[in-house]
Amino acid sequence: MTDRITVDLEFTPNPNSLKYITNPPLMEKGAANFKDLAAAKDKSPLAEKLFALNGVTAVMVGPNFVTVTIASFDRLTDLNDEIMAT
Repeated sequence: MTDRITVDLEFTPNPNSLKYITNPPLMEKGAANFKDLAAAKDKSPLAEKLFALNGVTAVMVGPNFVTVTIASFDRLTDLNDEIMAT
């Protein structure tokens, strides 16, 4: 039996931020907010991978969510697909 990972999208009040609810949890408690790749370096492999996507400007990782802020709403559909794959 393999562990299944689920990711559900939620919209936030900020139109340039998307919140992804994850199961299983990513952290036990707290949250980590990364404003750029340098801040995420060696602290969050997931945030590092997300910053590698063109247009990601910030990442917050919480116990059961990841919020990704993007530079432009114009790339929302493409970036959502890439984020979900990551």
